[in-house]
Amino acid sequence: MQPHKHLSNLNYRPAKRMSSNQNPTSYRLSPVVTDTVFPMLERILNILTLATAPVLPISIGFVILTSSQENILFPILSLLATVLCALGLFARFVAPRQLRVTNLRIPNLPLRVAYFSDLHVNRIKGAAWVERVVDLINRQKPDVILFGGDFYGHPGALPLAALLAPLARLRAPLGVFAVFGNHDHGLHDHDRTDRPDELRALLPKLGITLLHNQSISLSPPGVTSPVRLVGIGELWANDDNADLAFASCEKNDIVLVLAHNPDLMDKIRQHATVFLFGHTHAGQIYLPFAPGLGVPIRGRLYRGEFHLPQGRVYVGAGCGEASLTARLGTWPEIILIQG
Repeated sequence: MQPHKHLSNLNYRPAKRMSSNQNPTSYRLSPVVTDTVFPMLERILNILTLATAPVLPISIGFVILTSSQENILFPILSLLATVLCALGLFARFVAPRQLRVTNLRIPNLPLRVAYFSDLHVNRIKGAAWVERVVDLINRQKPDVILFGGDFYGHPGALPLAALLAPLARLRAPLGVFAVFGNHDHGLHDHDRTDRPDELRALLPKLGITLLHNQSISLSPPGVTSPVRLVGIGELWANDDNADLAFASCEKNDIVLVLAHNPDLMDKIRQHATVFLFGHTHAGQIYLPFAPGLGVPIRGRLYRGEFHLPQGRVYVGAGCGEASLTARLGTWPEIILIQG
């Protein structure tokens, strides 16, 4: 599969610029909406999209049976039901499997960086899906691979080692690095899957380095421009410390920031070349009249690229789904970042 041209995917809004006096997370939905209404809608949408499989042939039958009637109301209603069922079937069973690559160009960046997030491994998207993600990432031949958190989502008693085993095949000369997301801490998870210690012990066996409010040098041999990777802890777990994470960064460094929740931009004052976030799944169910329906959106930075005073921000769509297992207007995404 060929990478998309820079931000050519029509599912994403073009980059937006925000001035220094604009708060990127100044628009906030009520906690009642994000913590009660949205989860309820997720469950309803899950039931509706799952029901489209048996209902679709029935609605097609009604279209055929009513097509010869003089009263056009029933044929129209039958056709509308068929279209809605087909859309639900696509959202549930097709769109979540359409893994894509998006190119992000960063001038003077001396590395090829593959970024992905939100695998949310579970009973539906398990090791076979992770294999597919790993294969596509490796085909990009990145110098370094970054993961933006939420390794699992509602795995129940399934062994994380088996679900995530394909990640050991990720290949990048400068390494594979990750941060934790809210689900990795057992937060915003109706079954409260709390297995961070198990995950921390597993990651080194998979060849993945966990970054926690720290930075490391990523400068490859022969490159004079200093490159630093900053990893910041999870906002919802009160585990973030941007000041500590940026402590070793110098003014002239090329700085890549890896974190999970884009609402961190409300707190970060340091400048970076690019900030990479996940968490929102780019809305997952993206409807223009109800943006961000599928996930609890706290702020406005939940989809695509933005230009802020602190630097460029990209919020990816992730590779998996958590409670709601459908997508509409978004695709699972890997981001290839290069100069």
